[in-house]
Amino acid sequence: MAKLATHRAYLDAEMQAARAAPLARRKALLVALLIDAFVDRLFAVGGRGDDILAYRAELVQRFAPLG
Repeated sequence: MAKLATHRAYLDAEMQAARAAPLARRKALLVALLIDAFVDRLFAVGGRGDDILAYRAELVQRFAPLG
């Protein structure tokens, strides 16, 4: 769980940096990759079934911007 908190803090910091520089494509791409990795880490923590594609589909339904 501590690793998730560390990853989330890094993701939040990079998201703020991307918002501060809205024309920085590289920053936006980094945030997208960090979100993707965070979803994988959430799934790996367990308690979410054994099908990551179904888990990702569920997240997209609950949080449309992740799509």
